[in-house]
Amino acid sequence: MPPVVALLTGYALFGSASLDNSKLAATTVAIICIMFFFTLQNDVVDAEEDTAGGRAAPLNQGTLNITMLTTWYKRFLLASLVFSLATKSWTSILLITLLAVLAWQYNKPPLEGSHRPAISIIELGLILSTLPLLIGWSVAGKTGPSTAAMLIAGLFLVRVAVSILKDYKDHSEDMLFGKKTFLIHHGPKVTNVFSLSASVVGYCLVAIALLATSHSGLVNLSATTALTIALYSTGLRLRLGEAKANYKRNAHIFQRLFDCSVYFDMAVLACLLIS
Repeated sequence: MPPVVALLTGYALFGSASLDNSKLAATTVAIICIMFFFTLQNDVVDAEEDTAGGRAAPLNQGTLNITMLTTWYKRFLLASLVFSLATKSWTSILLITLLAVLAWQYNKPPLEGSHRPAISIIELGLILSTLPLLIGWSVAGKTGPSTAAMLIAGLFLVRVAVSILKDYKDHSEDMLFGKKTFLIHHGPKVTNVFSLSASVVGYCLVAIALLATSHSGLVNLSATTALTIALYSTGLRLRLGEAKANYKRNAHIFQRLFDCSVYFDMAVLACLLIS
């Protein structure tokens, strides 16, 4: 959901009602295929960790096998590149290809970003927010408002602030398999403070950018919804614990924050669509 909403946000930010929606449809399918690939590849790479964690997933329960999933995630990757050609825009094709490459090497050499504490979080921000948003811009092919860069940066920080907390749910397995994550490398205090700080800065940048848009009643309603979600998310972050005994609760908080981040992104999209 996050990259698709980001794509539509970029399209709404830079686009107009007269644009060719067939290009947007092809681009949306391409990004969905990349996300299918990204998820399946991650499941294959983390199969042993998921089994150790006792997760009830088809791959770990023997319903599916690694060979089948590997074949399918490669097909999804190929399909994404084929659909990118339908945009007939070299900028879109290059950005979609870059998104696919980042998704591939997140779990694979030479960079293997998922095993690099800082790089993994930055990459998730790019994969789930910034690159899809820029792809939306490339499809729209228009010049956006002066606050566009501020909005893009704000949404990137909000996504990073959520992604950095994902390691709480896998902490035991990551320790068992020697995986270096931001949480393991820097500890819970730095992780929580960074998440809180990045989210507050991100929310402020987005709020300033939205204030520069039209101030119709519907826009104000959507902006108020986004602000309410931001305040609630900030309150959730203040409840994050720093002792290992609290990690399970932190994992639940992360899931709620992830859901809130999607609602926040959708409220921002609504502001842009009706402004």
